[in-house]
Amino acid sequence: IMNHSRLLLLNTASLYVKIVVNTVVQLLATRLALRSLGSDAYGLYNLIAGVIVLLSFLNGSLTISVQRFLSISIGEKSESKLKIIFNVSLKIHTLFALGLTVCFLLLQPILFHGFLNIPEELHGTAIRVYDLMILSSAVTMLVIPYSACINAHEDLWFFAISEVTSALLKLWAAVSLLLFSGNLLIIYTVFMLLAIVISAFMRFVWCKMKYPECHAKLELMRDKDLMREMFGFIGWNTLGSSAVVVRNQGIAVVLNLF
Repeated sequence: IMNHSRLLLLNTASLYVKIVVNTVVQLLATRLALRSLGSDAYGLYNLIAGVIVLLSFLNGSLTISVQRFLSISIGEKSESKLKIIFNVSLKIHTLFALGLTVCFLLLQPILFHGFLNIPEELHGTAIRVYDLMILSSAVTMLVIPYSACINAHEDLWFFAISEVTSALLKLWAAVSLLLFSGNLLIIYTVFMLLAIVISAFMRFVWCKMKYPECHAKLELMRDKDLMREMFGFIGWNTLGSSAVVVRNQGIAVVLNLF
């Protein structure tokens, strides 16, 4: 009980620290990036980021679904089932990452030739930023099973550390704009992608070292009944998540059209 209480206290304190750090970093990074990039370039970055988020709303639904199945197996103390669930979720996320990447690439001509309102001089830069954000979205989706595993095992303090690390790297991305010259929007996007990759790598390494179930095995990815059950659970979560994302990110797209 004492150990659980200490873990609860550590997790709670870590999450509060994460919220405070993320808020402060967001305020500082936004100001620095806006000053360095200018309103047009920074607005373009947020517009493209909004489109990516709009189309990748599955992330939240998948995280909740995987965590739910993992938590039940941990409660049942079934290590074999835990390994199967993790591997099936890894297969699902790989398929979704590939599917979304193809979807983003197919939508690129539609978005950048008539739908989005982008200044001509920023058109080439916008496409490169879009491509980098596709990669960012794929990395984010692929690491979801590992993030869900950390949450299911209640090691939220480490999750908070990886999030704070990502936030500090994003602040460095904004600060770096004062140190470099050239196409600052591309530089900023590359550093933002690097922050996501490093945070994802931290979670990947932690799960590999800490949790026995976090090892990919092809023979454990073939449970069709479990995959069907997980997809069914994902469907209902997706309905709610998609509504929230469309409301939040759709505003930026609509404003851009006018």
